[in-house]
Amino acid sequence: MEYVIVEFAEDRGVLIDGGENGRTNQTLMVQEGTHEFTLSGAADFTPATTEILVQYTASDDPMKITFEKRV
Repeated sequence: MEYVIVEFAEDRGVLIDGGENGRTNQTLMVQEGTHEFTLSGAADFTPATTEILVQYTASDDPMKITFEKRV
């Protein structure tokens, strides 16, 4: 199992490979491999989606994936 934190300025749902998998700014678990990440709600963030290889993480050292609020 691998661990990620999807960072965003607001509380949003996190979609991983098209399915909701938790909330922003919380540690989430995913299988090792390449996954597509995006946020639910208004499309007021960038990037729209990101595809990242997740591996070599730990619960106390999760991978951080950051989405920025568009102005």
